[in-house]
Amino acid sequence: MSAIKKVIQVDPDRCGGCGACVEACPAGLLALEEGLPRMTREDSCIACGHCGAVCASGALLAPKSSKAQPELPAGPVPRETLLKLLDVARYAPSAINSQGVVYRVLDDPAQVRRVAQCVVDWAEEGLASGRLPAYFQATVDRARHSGEDVILRGAPALVLALVSPESLRGRDTARFALTYAELFAPSLGLGTCWAGYLEACLASGWPPLEELLQLPRGLMVGGALMVGVPDIRYHRLVEREPLAVTWQ
Repeated sequence: MSAIKKVIQVDPDRCGGCGACVEACPAGLLALEEGLPRMTREDSCIACGHCGAVCASGALLAPKSSKAQPELPAGPVPRETLLKLLDVARYAPSAINSQGVVYRVLDDPAQVRRVAQCVVDWAEEGLASGRLPAYFQATVDRARHSGEDVILRGAPALVLALVSPESLRGRDTARFALTYAELFAPSLGLGTCWAGYLEACLASGWPPLEELLQLPRGLMVGGALMVGVPDIRYHRLVEREPLAVTWQ
């Protein structure tokens, strides 16, 4: 597969300069110049496709996109809504129907921010000790210098799926359940995102985070999901690689 240059394409006749793509870029790589978006650091682009997906006018093609995707239909979180979300997750498959997922929900935004700050501390210490790769530095710098929550994205709620370390494929079970919740969330008017930085911090056994979360003994976090009401609306799907299938 040939390498794809990580640049955006902008139709100046259609772009209204709203800045939604700038706001949606998770790595903070876009800026408006003379009313049009421009990529400031191509080398850090992960080609997630969010910039093109959030563009209401279809003026922007994200890296890896060959065409504008079809527009999607329109679409603090109450505990009742979170319960509906997790109730659906109960129906996810599990090995020999073992189930066994227990949820810890943080729905105090201030507590969620403390968790995010703790992850930044972990990343900073990991960079200083050489345990973490250099690409974490940009995330730490953004968090320290701008005060932006680059870890949990300002989410008002955080869902942790807990399983026993001794359960059969327990981590898979937790992630299947959270995937059900993720797929169901838009029907409740919610947006979700996997909390990868947090999961990495938890996997490392960072003591300050364990002390902050006070998780039940005998359980581990199998997956973490941010949940909230979206500030912005995505108008399109993100383009993926072509379907790869072989028959035998």
